Amino acid sequence: MAKINLLSRLNISTQLLLVFLAIQIPATTGLVWIAYTHVRDALSIELNNKLQSISDRQINQINEYVDNQLQNTASLSQMPDIVKSMDVLYNLTNLKDKVGFDKKIADIIPNLFTYQKNFRVKNLLFVSPEYKIYCSTDKTLADGTNILELQAGKAELARAAKRAGTILQTDFSDFTFTAENGYPTAFIASPVRNKAGRFIGLIITEIDNEIIDKQINDYTGLGKTGETRIIAKINDKNYFTTNTRTIKLSNQPIEKKTKGEVALDKAIKGEFGFGVIKDAQGTDVVARWAYIPAIRSGLVVKIDLSEALSPIASMAWLLLLLLGLSILFALIASLLAARYLVNNLKVIIGATTKFAEGKLNERIAITQQNEVGKLAHAFNDMAGKIQKSQSELAEANTSLESRVKERTKELSFANEALLSSEEELKQNLEELQATQEVLKQQKGTLENTLHELQSTQNQLIESEKMAALGQLVAGVAHEINTPLGAIRSSVNNIQNNLKPTLPALPAFFASLSVEQQNVFFGLLEKSLQKDMNISAKEERTHKRELKNYFQENGYEKGSDLADLLVDMGIYNYQNEYDTLLKTTESLKNLEIAHSLSGLERSANTINIATEKAAKIVFALKNYARQSHTEVMEEASIADGIETVLVIYQNAMKQGIEVQTDFQFTGKIPCLIDQLNQVWTNLIHNGLQAMKYSGMLTVATKLENDTVIVSIKDTGGGIPVEIQDKIFKAFFTTKPAGEGSGLGLDICRKIIEKHHGKIYFQSEEGVGTTFLVEIPATQPKIK
Repeated sequence: MAKINLLSRLNISTQLLLVFLAIQIPATTGLVWIAYTHVRDALSIELNNKLQSISDRQINQINEYVDNQLQNTASLSQMPDIVKSMDVLYNLTNLKDKVGFDKKIADIIPNLFTYQKNFRVKNLLFVSPEYKIYCSTDKTLADGTNILELQAGKAELARAAKRAGTILQTDFSDFTFTAENGYPTAFIASPVRNKAGRFIGLIITEIDNEIIDKQINDYTGLGKTGETRIIAKINDKNYFTTNTRTIKLSNQPIEKKTKGEVALDKAIKGEFGFGVIKDAQGTDVVARWAYIPAIRSGLVVKIDLSEALSPIASMAWLLLLLLGLSILFALIASLLAARYLVNNLKVIIGATTKFAEGKLNERIAITQQNEVGKLAHAFNDMAGKIQKSQSELAEANTSLESRVKERTKELSFANEALLSSEEELKQNLEELQATQEVLKQQKGTLENTLHELQSTQNQLIESEKMAALGQLVAGVAHEINTPLGAIRSSVNNIQNNLKPTLPALPAFFASLSVEQQNVFFGLLEKSLQKDMNISAKEERTHKRELKNYFQENGYEKGSDLADLLVDMGIYNYQNEYDTLLKTTESLKNLEIAHSLSGLERSANTINIATEKAAKIVFALKNYARQSHTEVMEEASIADGIETVLVIYQNAMKQGIEVQTDFQFTGKIPCLIDQLNQVWTNLIHNGLQAMKYSGMLTVATKLENDTVIVSIKDTGGGIPVEIQDKIFKAFFTTKPAGEGSGLGLDICRKIIEKHHGKIYFQSEEGVGTTFLVEIPATQPKIK
C-alpha cells in the first residue's frame, strides 16, 4: 500500500516517464542481447568452418604427398633396370663373387644418385634380403651394414625394412629425428622381386619433413596469430615435427606449460574436435584438432581468442551505443508526450476551477479531435446544461425546487445513458462492417488456397513416393558396396600371399617332423577361429603382452613372433607351439602359417560377401518388379514384407532387432507393388520412431478370410492429442524437410482400394503397432 501512495504523489509527467522507461529499457536490452548472441553464434560457426576448411586442405596436401612418395618408392622397386641390378647382386652374393660384386656396385652408384635426384628423396638404399646394405647415398651408413642392428634415429629404418621384408608390401615408417641435423625424417621400404617372383631385396627411400613443413607454414586465412602444428609420437613422447610462427623445430619433447592444453593430446590419439582451449604457451585460443593417418600424426589449427573475437568486441560496443541512444530517445519522447498531456489538462483544470467559482459562462475552446477534445466537449456540454438548469431553477417556484432538482438529475442520468448507448451502437455498427469486409477477403483467399492445394496434392504424393525410393536406393548402394569392397580386399590378399608361399611349401613341410606338422596345422585351425570384432587397441595390448612373454622366456625374435601371432588371431600363447616356434627357423615357420591362414580367411570372406550381395540384389529385383496396371494379381504379402526388410537392412543393422512371425505366407489377389509401398512407409516410420534403436516386430496371420498384418515398434508412442490426425493429409510430426505428411494418407488410400482398413494401437513410452486388414478374396477393380 505504501508503494501505491508514493506513486500517487508523483505528478503525471513523472509517472509517464517512469512507464516509458519501464517498457523501453527491458525491451531494448532484450533486443540488444538477442543481436549480440546471434552474432556470437554466427562467428563461432564461421570460425569452426574456416578452421575445418584449413585443416582439411592441409591434411589432403599431406596425404597426397605421402601417397606420391609411396608410389614413387614402389615404382622404383619395379623398374626393370633396378630389378635386374638387384637380381645380379643377389646372385653374386650367393656365389660369393667379391670381385664381380664390387664391379657391379661401381656401375650402380652413379645411377643411385640419379634416382635420388629424380625422385627428390633425401637418401636411397639398396638392401639385401638379409637386410644388409648393398649400397646407399647415405654417407653415415657403410656398405654391408645390417640395418636391423641400427639404433637411435635409424631405428625406424630398421622397423620399416623388417615390416616390408616380412609382409612383402611397401611400408611407411613413423617420423624420427636424425642425428645429423635434428630434423624429422621417415623411411619408405618396398620389396623387390625378380621375374620368378623371388624376394631379392629392398629399395628404401629416406624423406625429410621439408615439403610438409612448407605446406603447413602457409598461414592463408589464419590472420596475424593463427598457425598450424603437426605433432608425432616419437619414443613414447610428443614432438613438434613442423616449424610454427612461435616455435622453431627441435628434437626436444613438448613441455606443457598449462593444464588446459588438451588439443595436442586429443589430436595424437586420433580424435577430432573444435573448441576454446589454452595452448602450450598458456594462451587462450580457438582451435580445431584432427588426426592424419598417412603420417600417424596429429594436427592442430589455432587462432588466438583475442583476434578471433575482435569482430564481436566491436559489435558489442556498437550495440551498447545503440542501447544508450534508444533509451535517450525514449526519454525525450516520454517528456514531450507528458508535457503535451499536462498542458492540455491544465487548460481543462483552469476552466473547471473558474466554473466552480460561479463563472457559468466559462467554456473551453475545442481545437483537437482526440480524447482531450472529447473531454473538453463533454465539459462544455455539462457547463451549458448546468447553466440552463440554473436559469430554469431561478424562474421556478421555490416550492418546486426539490422536484426540479430531482427531475434534473433524472434527465441528466438519462441523457448520459442515451449518449453512451448511441456511441456504443455506432461502434458496434462500424465493427460489424469491418468484420464483414474481412470475411469477404478471407473467403476469396480460402477459395484460392483450396484450388492451389488441390492442384499440388498429386505432385506431393509423387514426391513422397520418390523420397522413399531414394532412401531405399541409398541403403542398397551402401549394402552392395560393402561386400564388393571385402571381395576386392580378399582377392588382393590371396594374390599377395599365394605367389611367395606356394613354391616354398614342399621344402617347408619336408623339413618339419610329424609332431611339428601337427602343431603347425593346429596353429592354422586356431587362426581360422579369429575374432573379427576385436579392436585395434585390444590387438596392440595382446601384442605387448606376447612380446613381454617371449622376452622373459628367451624366445628368438619375440617381437616379430608376437606381431604375426596377434595378426593371425592367436592372443594367448600355448606351450605346445614351442616345438615349432622355439627353433632357429621359428620366424620362417610362423610367416608361412600366417600366409596360409590369410588365404583361408580371405576365401571365407569372399563367400560371405557374395552371398550377402546376391541376397540384396534378389530383394531389390523383387521390389522393383512393379505393375503399372490396376489389375490385381496373386502375390504373397509375406514375400513383399521380406523384400522391404532386406532392402532396409543397412538402416537396421546397427541398433535394430527384427522379429518376424509369418503365420500366413499364402498368396491373395492384390496390387503387390502398391502394398510394398505401404510396408515401406510403415517400416520406415517405425525405424524413425525408435531413432534406429529398438525392436521391430512384423507378423502376418489369417482370420475369418482376412489377412492381418501387424508392424510393431518400441518407439516413444503417438501422443493422445494427435492420434486422430495422423491419417490426415499433410499432417506430420517430423521436422521441416523430413516429411510431407502424405505417407500415412497414401497408405490409407491403398488399403481402402483393397477394401481393407488400417488402424493402430499406441501407448506413450511403450511403442506403436500398426495393423492392416485385407480380405483374402477381392472383387475385380474396374
